[in-house]
Amino acid sequence: ACARIYDLIGRWDDGLTLLRESSPLIRWNGDEPRRARFQAVFGRYLARAGDIDAAEAVLRDGIATARKLGLEIVGAENRASLGYLDLKRERFSESLEELYTAEAVLRAAHRLPKWLQTVHDTVDTILHVPWGRSEGEQAAAAADRVTQLLRASDNVVERIPGFLPSHYLACAWFEWASVE
Repeated sequence: ACARIYDLIGRWDDGLTLLRESSPLIRWNGDEPRRARFQAVFGRYLARAGDIDAAEAVLRDGIATARKLGLEIVGAENRASLGYLDLKRERFSESLEELYTAEAVLRAAHRLPKWLQTVHDTVDTILHVPWGRSEGEQAAAAADRVTQLLRASDNVVERIPGFLPSHYLACAWFEWASVE
């Protein structure tokens, strides 16, 4: 919970330190569902810090554990973080595949904070894709999807503390890119 708060207030170094220190305790505890959920948060922090190999290992473990235990929502949380990692690696098509899959599960489960984060990562990914001339239809479909996601998130973002600034920023980025 503290790491998620650190994420919202931008204290990522403190959050990463907390997660690194907590990781052995999570493993020792033996609570596999919680460990799988922890992996989603830890993997995202590692990706942000640029520790790509460690992030991938943590997230793959979280996905495998969630699959083994039948935890669809926890698996989606890990996939959303894997989508963020793929964005950092500039693997945009892989990122979108993971984010789209995770977004649908998180939306249906009403996991609003993680869903909003996934929506914002999707906007960020789509804005980074170097769309070519031959990909006009794909770019238009992606823009339509982002528009729908941002409209849907407009309806819930004010109920989720801490997300309004990043939501406004995602909307502004998208609008600015659409004007160009």
